[in-house]
Amino acid sequence: KAAPKKAAPKKAAPKKAAPKKAAPKKAAPKKTTAAKTAIAVPQEDMGNSNMGMLFLGGLALFAFLSFSVFNAGRDGETKQNERNLMVASQLVQYGVAAAKKVKELQDNGIALSRINFEIMPEEDDETALYAPAGGGMLYEEPLGTGGRMAEWKVLDIADARDGFLVSGLGSDAAVRGREIVLYFEGLEPEVCSQMRKGWGLDPAVPVQEVKLDFDHRAAIRAGANATTFYATPGREFSCFRNGRKGAYIYYHAIAIQ
Repeated sequence: KAAPKKAAPKKAAPKKAAPKKAAPKKAAPKKTTAAKTAIAVPQEDMGNSNMGMLFLGGLALFAFLSFSVFNAGRDGETKQNERNLMVASQLVQYGVAAAKKVKELQDNGIALSRINFEIMPEEDDETALYAPAGGGMLYEEPLGTGGRMAEWKVLDIADARDGFLVSGLGSDAAVRGREIVLYFEGLEPEVCSQMRKGWGLDPAVPVQEVKLDFDHRAAIRAGANATTFYATPGREFSCFRNGRKGAYIYYHAIAIQ
């Protein structure tokens, strides 16, 4: 008789691997609001009396002057031309800054006739352009004087009977049309000439035949007289020769009426 077949031993079922525990999900980091804070502008700042327009005007002026430097420095005397135009641009920027500070003083309730333009005023003088408590303007010696001593001076309107006019700006009527003018005497004629060239004007420096008389402050209607800047009519800032043999002057009207 055939021996009975033994049943094949059952194979042990392979052990199933224990399911891996899912790692706990990390909480997503909270987004910070730093970026938003950095660019947020308080609403009251946006409305401060044309400050945005002054800023944009300053940018436009800077771009214009930069183009002028590039455009006017290509006639064989590049370095000297660029130096003269850089001096010119710095003079203009100083006048723009002064005009901005004067506007801020006005916005703070200081009348144009009350603004103090002394170079070294009392620090707590709220009416002073150069005082920390007032306009906070930093005084800088004018450039482009060839090493000669010169200082910025201001023709103000503190006296209702006196003052100066810039022909073609604002009103040309006496008293009502007086400007506040920042100026200095002794500008290098080459700087004036290159400045005009950079503005697309005739580089020949214009002459004011009737010299400005800075000791005579009784403004009369704008014209060829001793209290009117008329050599470059309609220009807020420019340069000219004060009389046929006089000094070269750079001026900037920092308040126009």
